[in-house]
Amino acid sequence: MPERTNEAPIMFSPALRLKMSDPILPIFIKVRNYLHFDRSRDVFDVIYHLGEVDFVPSHSFMPFISYDIVSKQWDKEKKCKDDKVRTVCYASHRDSAIYQYYSQVLSENYERLIERYGCKGAIAYRPLGLTNIDFALEAFNEIKKMGACVVHALDLKDFFGSLDHKILKERWALVLNDKSALPEDHYAVFRSLTNYASLSRDDVFNVLGYGKRKQKNIHNRICSIEEFKIKAKGRSCIKVNRSGKGIVQGSPISAVLSNVYMIEFDRRMENFCIDRGAYYRRYSDDIMIVCNHKDESDIYEKLSLEVAAHKIMLHPNKCKKINIEPGEILKNPVQYLGFIFDGRKILIRSSSIARYWRKMKFAVRRRKMCAKHSSIKGGSGEIFRKSLFKKYTRFGRKENFPHYVESAQEKIHEQGISKQIRKQEKILRKFLSETY
Repeated sequence: MPERTNEAPIMFSPALRLKMSDPILPIFIKVRNYLHFDRSRDVFDVIYHLGEVDFVPSHSFMPFISYDIVSKQWDKEKKCKDDKVRTVCYASHRDSAIYQYYSQVLSENYERLIERYGCKGAIAYRPLGLTNIDFALEAFNEIKKMGACVVHALDLKDFFGSLDHKILKERWALVLNDKSALPEDHYAVFRSLTNYASLSRDDVFNVLGYGKRKQKNIHNRICSIEEFKIKAKGRSCIKVNRSGKGIVQGSPISAVLSNVYMIEFDRRMENFCIDRGAYYRRYSDDIMIVCNHKDESDIYEKLSLEVAAHKIMLHPNKCKKINIEPGEILKNPVQYLGFIFDGRKILIRSSSIARYWRKMKFAVRRRKMCAKHSSIKGGSGEIFRKSLFKKYTRFGRKENFPHYVESAQEKIHEQGISKQIRKQEKILRKFLSETY
């Protein structure tokens, strides 16, 4: 089965980047054209007031609109494929501009603080100019350098959904120059992200009576929030988070807040590991620890204490412990950021390669179905092979998967990486020759 994804908001034109003059740093606001309860041009109603202290506290934040991304994942316990559902929310255009502004302000303060701490453990969502290829290579080189060691590849369960609001508020204040309380404007943003209101996109269209055809013909905005509230009167569509934990996943500020929340966790764990000659890195909810056998129990005990103190949880089915011996080929390789290391070779994870073939096959199938319907209606019935080759082979654009594989091979210097998809053109032609 191909990966199923409920489509995100359609972008009707490229994002517009606006540079604002700010006393702290240059701020860039991206203006995108997706459907919400306001228009993309409404951004300009708020964008030039973002530096004003009194503006954000009096601003009325709109509910987030949510949709589910559904993908197939192999369940080892059930021994079958199961649906993995991830709920993503997106803010209104005006709210998004506010979140982008405060995201960049927080990011700048965060970078200053971790530079003062001397920390290198947090590597995700930061302006380091590096990719997951660089981070994975660094981790595997540390394993090689250490020789006989223990690797803990850990995963945090429901990371964004389990961030405690009280701790987040304390860390937010810490990042803002050790202030004891949040300023009014920052507190307003904090409240909108913790006690957030959200609406399912399907519920929105059901309340308004918009079918599939009507949805495709909507321009500028879905409707005003006032109009929606009138039509939704008597229905409990809007859900408010009052659990005391969790932030929305998908807002422009969510990524920065995850690092802000974990700043003390990273500092304590990194210092504890460095004192024992161990290696610590965290990429969002993925943690990698490489240590000697004699220090393993102390480090894991410290990790457990910090996990409990920060009210987060390790995922029991996704945490792996691997014992490394020099020259030994591992039966269960170390997996990290889309790559595997078996003790000798570094390769791209097989599930990533399988997903690439699956997407290629699904795209060909979809093209053939569209061509068939086109020919029935008197169209050309053309499949447009050239665009498929551009998207799924090395002859295409630089952002596609084969170019990512080439980049990985150049950085890692492992010939086996390019061999993983060496038959890309042959397989694409095979899919094109098949009948559906």
